[in-house]
Amino acid sequence: MHSSDRDRIVLAAVVFAVLFSQLLLYPGVSTLVDALGADAATSAFAATDLDASMWFLVAEFAGYVAFVGVWGAASDITGRRTPFIVAGALAGAASYAALAAVPAIGSIPFEGVLLMRFVQGAMTIGAFSLTMTMLMDLELSLIH
Repeated sequence: MHSSDRDRIVLAAVVFAVLFSQLLLYPGVSTLVDALGADAATSAFAATDLDASMWFLVAEFAGYVAFVGVWGAASDITGRRTPFIVAGALAGAASYAALAAVPAIGSIPFEGVLLMRFVQGAMTIGAFSLTMTMLMDLELSLIH
């Protein structure tokens, strides 16, 4: 197996992991936000289950939008992608682990959960977008 083939497999696995972590939440998002403390009495973002679910998803997507350019610029300035992919993937995984601990901790307001989701988006978009760019770089290197 050529190193470029191995690189493609590893990068494809990163893309799969990021997308899987995203889609895994969707079917049970209403139940999840309840478990994470979404309560209409304490948070304006949780007036209804639908509101809480919407803000739960919006917070992560806002992190994507806010940080996709930051990751790209950092990668372009340094001329390196791999360290940023690793950093984004590890930080994203750590933020998912922290989110999983919230029900056990129980003292974090729903706004804190939304902030964690924003951080998740900011981190995972680094791994995702730079992985896609690196896959394109591999393809372009085959053409030239």
